[in-house]
Amino acid sequence: MTIDPAQALTLPAGLFRRFQAAMRPLASLSADQSSPLITCLSGGADSTALALLAESYARQTGRQHSTTIIDHGIRPAAAQEAARTAQRMRQCGIAATIRRVTAAAPSSGIQPWARAQRYAIATADARQQGAVLLLGQHAGDQAETVWMRLHRGSGLAGLAGMRPLARRDGVVMLRPLLGFQRQELEHICQHAGVAWETDPSNADPQFERVRVRAALAGMPDMAEQLQRLSAAAGVIDDHLLQAVADAGSLVQLAPDGSAVLDATLPDLPAAVARRLLSQVIRQVGGRPHPPGSDALDRLRRRMQMRQAATLGGCRLQPAAHGQMAGYWRVMAEIGRQPARSRLPAGGRIVHDGRWLLHSRFGGIVRPFAAMPPDARDSWHDVPGWQGVPAAVRAALPVIETLDGTWVCPHLTNNGAFADDPGCGDVSAAAVFLPFAAQNTAQTATGAR
Repeated sequence: MTIDPAQALTLPAGLFRRFQAAMRPLASLSADQSSPLITCLSGGADSTALALLAESYARQTGRQHSTTIIDHGIRPAAAQEAARTAQRMRQCGIAATIRRVTAAAPSSGIQPWARAQRYAIATADARQQGAVLLLGQHAGDQAETVWMRLHRGSGLAGLAGMRPLARRDGVVMLRPLLGFQRQELEHICQHAGVAWETDPSNADPQFERVRVRAALAGMPDMAEQLQRLSAAAGVIDDHLLQAVADAGSLVQLAPDGSAVLDATLPDLPAAVARRLLSQVIRQVGGRPHPPGSDALDRLRRRMQMRQAATLGGCRLQPAAHGQMAGYWRVMAEIGRQPARSRLPAGGRIVHDGRWLLHSRFGGIVRPFAAMPPDARDSWHDVPGWQGVPAAVRAALPVIETLDGTWVCPHLTNNGAFADDPGCGDVSAAAVFLPFAAQNTAQTATGAR
């Protein structure tokens, strides 16, 4: 069946109104309300329904919308499934692009690997287009996530589950289906006359999520209770972080990618200290997941004894002298295998999970410590590098260009300026990702 793109898609009116309500957070993100939308499409009923809803929403609001289909190459039928999914989208007048994973799949840990590959490709597409990435997790997925995190002893942030609005690698991600049940999403597809794919791995009990789904199926009321727990934990966690931000002194991020912690932080109530440490370590270390509660408790005890510590790709060092005496500095560690990223000329990438980089020159991004000794003095005249401690400077990103020249990017806390590295004499710019996110929010609210 071919659907005329000029005609509205046939969707259940009540469910579409709920979807419109779930898309309201976009109003706080874009002053001109024109950011494109990209649906990350697996081909299953959930993401197919999302693509249909998002397309109808985009047509009504004047936005561009497209879908990105990730072919992980894990199963022999994956390529055919991706092709069928793309064909269905095009029959509905929805743009579809298939991206194929080129990395070899590991022998174990397939699902985390596939998820990481999927996010890397989808966020790269969204970043290149300045788009908002739409993800198709629904209420059942949220219940499963909270159940698994409960069993792992997660704190407030973990029990909040998947957030409706989040950022990853400088890209805004929205999950508008968290209030929808799986049966409702299948009904949307059926109502529109659009088929979907069935992934056999969703029924394979070797995967934890499949086992949890089966367990929750035998406890009809549990899923709803887990969803309520998630919502309550999210509200409390948001208020906690906002209170810290309003206080302004407990955690202070710096444009050089480090952070300063107030001396009183380790003595806060354990749950509060864990949450703040988890947040700052994830930001400075650039890891996709925060440390566990037990590791954070051990870190807190070391800090109470004023002992330096490492965790999550970070080193936490107490300051003993000068104006910083009593405070803690959190710095990124380079590690045994320093991060390397390929940066195309005029391109924009996220490096090491921490930096949004832009450059007129193409090359390889490495840490400052990897620069040849005879090139390391070049930072002295680069804006943002003056006064940066040597231990912090070692992990800053530098670019080895194709002709062997080393470039230290301008460090800025202004994400908008970093979008135009060709401005003036600046050939390359880097912004610490938390500042890029802050500037997105400020632009949306007219704060700038």
